[in-house]
Amino acid sequence: MLRLDEPAPRLRLRNQHGIATGLAELRGHIVVVWWQRSFDHPLADTVARSLRHRHPDLTARNAAVLGISGDPGAEVARFHRAHGLPFDVLSDAAGAAAAAYRLGDWWRADPDSPLTLVVDAGGLIRARHLVARGHAAHVEALLASVVRAARPPGARIAARAPTRRPRICAAAGAGIASHGGRRAPRGAAGRRGSPGSPAG
Repeated sequence: MLRLDEPAPRLRLRNQHGIATGLAELRGHIVVVWWQRSFDHPLADTVARSLRHRHPDLTARNAAVLGISGDPGAEVARFHRAHGLPFDVLSDAAGAAAAAYRLGDWWRADPDSPLTLVVDAGGLIRARHLVARGHAAHVEALLASVVRAARPPGARIAARAPTRRPRICAAAGAGIASHGGRRAPRGAAGRRGSPGSPAG
Protein backbone atom coordinates (compact mmCIF):
# COMPACT_ATOMS: atom_id res chain seq x y z
CA MET A 1 0.00 0.00 0.00
CA LEU A 2 1.21 3.52 -0.72
CA ARG A 3 2.67 5.48 2.18
CA LEU A 4 1.50 8.86 3.43
CA ASP A 5 2.83 11.93 1.60
CA GLU A 6 3.51 9.87 -1.52
CA PRO A 7 2.01 11.20 -4.77
CA ALA A 8 -1.27 9.52 -5.62
CA PRO A 9 -0.94 7.63 -8.91
CA ARG A 10 -3.06 9.00 -11.70
CA LEU A 11 -6.19 7.03 -12.37
CA ARG A 12 -8.71 7.27 -15.15
CA LEU A 13 -11.65 4.87 -15.06
CA ARG A 14 -15.20 4.75 -16.36
CA ASN A 15 -17.93 5.95 -14.04
CA GLN A 16 -21.54 4.84 -13.61
CA HIS A 17 -22.42 6.49 -16.95
CA GLY A 18 -19.54 4.90 -18.84
CA ILE A 19 -17.61 8.20 -18.97
CA ALA A 20 -13.87 8.13 -18.35
CA THR A 21 -12.91 10.33 -15.39
CA GLY A 22 -10.49 10.45 -12.48
CA LEU A 23 -8.35 12.63 -10.25
CA ALA A 24 -7.38 15.05 -13.05
CA GLU A 25 -10.98 16.28 -13.29
CA LEU A 26 -10.92 17.12 -9.57
CA ARG A 27 -7.65 19.06 -9.61
CA GLY A 28 -7.67 21.80 -6.97
CA HIS A 29 -9.92 19.79 -4.65
CA ILE A 30 -9.15 17.48 -1.77
CA VAL A 31 -10.34 14.05 -2.92
CA VAL A 32 -11.65 11.26 -0.71
CA VAL A 33 -10.99 8.06 -2.66
CA TRP A 34 -13.15 5.22 -1.36
CA TRP A 35 -11.89 1.78 -2.40
CA GLN A 36 -14.11 -1.28 -2.23
CA ARG A 37 -13.15 -4.62 -3.71
CA SER A 38 -16.82 -5.23 -4.46
CA PHE A 39 -19.98 -3.25 -3.83
CA ASP A 40 -21.80 -6.53 -3.22
CA HIS A 41 -21.22 -6.42 0.54
CA PRO A 42 -23.17 -4.93 3.49
CA LEU A 43 -20.22 -2.72 4.48
CA ALA A 44 -20.32 -1.09 1.04
CA ASP A 45 -23.95 -0.14 1.66
CA THR A 46 -22.99 1.33 5.05
CA VAL A 47 -20.16 3.41 3.60
CA ALA A 48 -22.33 4.62 0.71
CA ARG A 49 -25.09 5.82 3.06
CA SER A 50 -22.60 7.57 5.35
CA LEU A 51 -20.75 9.36 2.57
CA ARG A 52 -24.02 10.38 0.94
CA HIS A 53 -25.28 11.77 4.25
CA ARG A 54 -22.07 13.69 5.00
CA HIS A 55 -21.41 14.78 1.41
CA PRO A 56 -22.47 18.41 2.11
CA ASP A 57 -19.97 18.55 5.00
CA LEU A 58 -17.22 17.30 2.70
CA THR A 59 -18.00 19.67 -0.18
CA ALA A 60 -18.12 22.57 2.28
CA ARG A 61 -14.45 21.76 2.96
CA ASN A 62 -13.53 21.77 -0.75
CA ALA A 63 -13.51 17.97 -0.82
CA ALA A 64 -14.85 15.67 -3.52
CA VAL A 65 -15.50 11.93 -3.34
CA LEU A 66 -14.69 9.14 -5.77
CA GLY A 67 -15.79 5.56 -5.14
CA ILE A 68 -13.82 2.78 -6.85
CA SER A 69 -14.77 -0.87 -7.07
CA GLY A 70 -13.46 -3.96 -8.80
CA ASP A 71 -16.99 -4.63 -10.06
CA PRO A 72 -17.87 -4.40 -13.76
CA GLY A 73 -19.51 -1.27 -15.11
CA ALA A 74 -23.08 -2.58 -14.97
CA GLU A 75 -22.79 -3.40 -11.25
CA VAL A 76 -21.21 0.00 -10.52
CA ALA A 77 -24.11 1.72 -12.30
CA ARG A 78 -26.68 -0.35 -10.40
CA PHE A 79 -25.05 0.46 -7.06
CA HIS A 80 -24.93 4.17 -7.86
CA ARG A 81 -28.64 4.22 -8.75
CA ALA A 82 -29.68 2.15 -5.73
CA HIS A 83 -28.05 4.58 -3.29
CA GLY A 84 -28.69 7.83 -5.16
CA LEU A 85 -25.06 8.84 -4.72
CA PRO A 86 -24.11 12.49 -5.36
CA PHE A 87 -20.57 11.51 -6.45
CA ASP A 88 -19.06 9.28 -9.14
CA VAL A 89 -18.28 5.62 -8.60
CA LEU A 90 -15.76 4.04 -10.96
CA SER A 91 -15.19 0.53 -12.24
CA ASP A 92 -11.68 -0.93 -11.90
CA ALA A 93 -12.69 -4.36 -13.17
CA ALA A 94 -9.26 -4.92 -14.76
CA GLY A 95 -7.55 -4.09 -11.45
CA ALA A 96 -5.03 -1.65 -12.98
CA ALA A 97 -5.79 1.19 -10.54
CA ALA A 98 -5.71 -1.14 -7.52
CA ALA A 99 -2.30 -2.38 -8.67
CA ALA A 100 -1.01 1.19 -9.08
CA TYR A 101 -2.10 1.95 -5.51
CA ARG A 102 -0.57 -1.36 -4.32
CA LEU A 103 -3.76 -2.61 -2.69
CA GLY A 104 -3.18 -6.31 -3.39
CA ASP A 105 -1.75 -7.20 0.04
CA TRP A 106 -4.52 -5.32 1.84
CA TRP A 107 -7.26 -7.05 -0.17
CA ARG A 108 -5.69 -10.47 0.32
CA ALA A 109 -5.60 -9.88 4.09
CA ASP A 110 -9.11 -8.44 4.38
CA PRO A 111 -10.98 -8.56 1.07
CA ASP A 112 -14.25 -7.10 2.36
CA SER A 113 -12.96 -4.06 4.29
CA PRO A 114 -13.40 -0.69 2.62
CA LEU A 115 -10.50 1.75 2.55
CA THR A 116 -10.57 5.53 2.16
CA LEU A 117 -7.61 7.67 1.12
CA VAL A 118 -7.48 11.45 1.40
CA VAL A 119 -5.56 13.08 -1.46
CA ASP A 120 -4.77 16.76 -1.05
CA ALA A 121 -5.07 19.43 -3.74
CA GLY A 122 -1.40 18.93 -4.60
CA GLY A 123 -1.92 15.22 -5.31
CA LEU A 124 -0.30 13.79 -2.15
CA ILE A 125 -1.87 11.03 -0.07
CA ARG A 126 -2.38 12.68 3.31
CA ALA A 127 -4.45 10.10 5.21
CA ARG A 128 -5.82 6.59 4.95
CA HIS A 129 -8.60 5.02 6.94
CA LEU A 130 -9.66 1.41 7.17
CA VAL A 131 -13.40 1.34 7.65
CA ALA A 132 -14.57 -0.59 10.68
CA ARG A 133 -18.14 -1.39 11.56
CA GLY A 134 -18.37 1.76 13.68
CA HIS A 135 -18.52 3.87 10.55
CA ALA A 136 -19.78 7.03 12.24
CA ALA A 137 -16.41 7.40 13.97
CA HIS A 138 -14.68 6.74 10.64
CA VAL A 139 -16.51 9.60 8.94
CA GLU A 140 -15.61 11.99 11.75
CA ALA A 141 -11.95 10.97 11.40
CA LEU A 142 -12.27 11.42 7.65
CA LEU A 143 -13.58 14.96 8.06
CA ALA A 144 -10.67 15.77 10.39
CA SER A 145 -8.25 14.41 7.80
CA VAL A 146 -9.82 16.58 5.11
CA VAL A 147 -9.28 19.66 7.30
CA ARG A 148 -5.62 18.69 7.83
CA ALA A 149 -5.17 18.04 4.10
CA ALA A 150 -6.13 21.65 3.40
CA ARG A 151 -2.88 22.71 5.10
CA PRO A 152 0.58 22.19 3.57
CA PRO A 153 2.34 18.99 4.69
CA GLY A 154 4.13 19.53 8.00
CA ALA A 155 2.25 22.75 8.76
CA ARG A 156 1.44 23.44 12.38
CA ILE A 157 -1.36 25.51 13.82
CA ALA A 158 0.02 28.06 16.29
CA ALA A 159 -1.35 27.46 19.75
CA ARG A 160 -3.46 30.33 21.03
CA ALA A 161 -3.46 31.16 24.71
CA PRO A 162 -6.95 30.75 26.14
CA THR A 163 -8.69 33.97 26.99
CA ARG A 164 -10.99 34.30 29.97
CA ARG A 165 -13.88 36.56 29.21
CA PRO A 166 -16.71 37.32 31.61
CA ARG A 167 -19.95 35.73 30.50
CA ILE A 168 -22.95 37.95 31.04
CA CYS A 169 -26.06 35.96 31.85
CA ALA A 170 -29.57 37.29 32.09
CA ALA A 171 -31.12 36.92 35.55
CA ALA A 172 -34.45 38.02 36.91
CA GLY A 173 -34.08 41.78 37.26
CA ALA A 174 -30.26 41.74 37.52
CA GLY A 175 -27.06 41.27 35.50
CA ILE A 176 -24.72 38.52 36.69
CA ALA A 177 -21.05 38.45 35.59
CA SER A 178 -19.56 34.97 35.43
CA HIS A 179 -15.76 34.69 35.53
CA GLY A 180 -14.33 31.43 34.24
CA GLY A 181 -17.51 29.60 35.25
CA ARG A 182 -17.58 31.10 38.80
CA ARG A 183 -20.31 33.46 39.88
CA ALA A 184 -18.88 36.84 40.91
CA PRO A 185 -19.50 37.94 44.48
CA ARG A 186 -22.45 40.29 44.95
CA GLY A 187 -21.45 43.83 44.09
CA ALA A 188 -18.08 42.77 42.62
CA ALA A 189 -19.11 43.18 38.95
CA GLY A 190 -17.70 46.39 37.54
CA ARG A 191 -15.13 46.93 40.34
CA ARG A 192 -11.68 45.80 39.25
CA GLY A 193 -9.06 45.20 41.91
CA SER A 194 -11.46 45.34 44.85
CA PRO A 195 -10.78 42.92 47.74
CA GLY A 196 -12.32 39.51 47.22
CA SER A 197 -13.05 40.08 43.52
CA PRO A 198 -11.80 37.34 41.14
CA ALA A 199 -8.76 38.13 39.00
CA GLY A 200 -9.69 39.04 35.44
